Amino acid sequence: MLRRLLVRRSWFLIACLMAVTAASWAQSFNVTKYFTRNPQGGVGIEAEYDLGPDWDCCPPEDIRWMQRIVLRDANGDVKNNVPGYPNGDFIDPRPDQAGGPWDTLPWYDVTYTDAAHTSGLQRGKGKYMEDYPSGWGPFGPMSFNAQTFLVCVDEDLEAFCFIAGFTWGFSVAADGTITRHGAALFGDSPEFGAGVNAGLDRIPDFEPWDYWGECADCPEFTLTVVPEPTTMTAMVLGVLALARRRKRA
Repeated sequence: MLRRLLVRRSWFLIACLMAVTAASWAQSFNVTKYFTRNPQGGVGIEAEYDLGPDWDCCPPEDIRWMQRIVLRDANGDVKNNVPGYPNGDFIDPRPDQAGGPWDTLPWYDVTYTDAAHTSGLQRGKGKYMEDYPSGWGPFGPMSFNAQTFLVCVDEDLEAFCFIAGFTWGFSVAADGTITRHGAALFGDSPEFGAGVNAGLDRIPDFEPWDYWGECADCPEFTLTVVPEPTTMTAMVLGVLALARRRKRA
């Protein structure tokens, strides 16, 4: 009985802490799944965004998901020799990229309007996204670095500005073992903007679009990442162990 009470109290405290953290900022990214995929040679990630009730930075109908991928070799240099990825720094997905068909706009295609991801691909629209990169084991040592971000789009001007974003990815060892990177928020920078515009210019269908930097007066986002299943198991075992120690005391 005491153990059940302590476990419930521990989870209650964790939930309260998460609620207070989320409440301090109205805008948020929530990574709901994020896990390594061995032996598939990659990771899986699913995420969503939430806007606060006072959101006025960009009309919600003009918000799109985008994603930029940077492949690095063991020396930290851009890796350009992965089959199917002629340039190791690119807007994802490209129109001719494997796994399609993809459209000819630079937005990230694998997005949805519902949490169950049953709406069909929304091509950058919708609050939900997913990515399951796989098959990277043979190309190690290397790293797969994703920058997933929201932009505000002006279709008439064929331009967009940066709202907020987060990074994620994984490293591939020489033996093909996958190690997941931690997810983290990132902001606009001259280097990032130059990389996005260079990625647009490399693809004829994307080339008309321009990245205009950070949107004016957008509020900050928070990032919540669900623990990987093995991490969650360790957390539960830790709470149970604490409960046992307290019971003995």
